[in-house]
Amino acid sequence: MITIHLDADDLTRLRFAFSPLWELAASYWALRTPSLHAIHLPWIHEAHAALEQVELPHLDALITADGQFANFFTPTPDTPRPSFEEELARLKQVDPAQMIE
Repeated sequence: MITIHLDADDLTRLRFAFSPLWELAASYWALRTPSLHAIHLPWIHEAHAALEQVELPHLDALITADGQFANFFTPTPDTPRPSFEEELARLKQVDPAQMIE
């Protein structure tokens, strides 16, 4: 059994919400590591074909092959179902100094 200790501050940041940016990060990680995501291989093959001529160097920097991604890239949603556009708007508001960290 795993026990996770949370204080009041941790609990105020806890959310059960859909996040389009988190879904993007997880999907991109699956594209980069198809051997770890066999259940998604049909989608991965289709996505690779659709993105064949597309270069995504910035995503490579933000989402590593081991599944790590920058915290600023997936801010805690303000609502249970933010739109992709809302999350992109929040991403644009991130302080560049935080991105450098």
